Amino acid sequence: ARTSLLPSRAQLLALPADRRAETLTGQLVLTVAATLGSATASVGLDQPLFDLGLDSLMAVELKNEIERQLGVSLSIAVFLEGATLRTLTEQIVSRLPAGADDGGADAAAIGRVERFEDVASELLAELEGLSDEQARAVLGQEA
Repeated sequence: ARTSLLPSRAQLLALPADRRAETLTGQLVLTVAATLGSATASVGLDQPLFDLGLDSLMAVELKNEIERQLGVSLSIAVFLEGATLRTLTEQIVSRLPAGADDGGADAAAIGRVERFEDVASELLAELEGLSDEQARAVLGQEA
């Protein structure tokens, strides 16, 4: 696993509130470029991430990295609904406390959510490989 290019929650919260979005956006550009294996110049702030080449697995990995580094929980729906780097930054910054003292993230809760999402992702991957008839049978419906 590569080293995260995102700042830690503590590093971000140590910045004045008016500089957090700018710093985070810059780090997100680097992170997305590294994920896609492309140059940072090709990553537009207002271009949907999926248009840049981000796939659903990459989106889950990015979401998990954001949660791990920043202690901010984002729904995968944020990515699926056409998130851009600008909207992603806005979502993250809006979930951070206004001041430097955040009271700490609930790491246990984040861990539980990550484990649930991992199980859900595995189940979805298994369902995608099934025929409609097999999927209905797994879901307890008549074929």
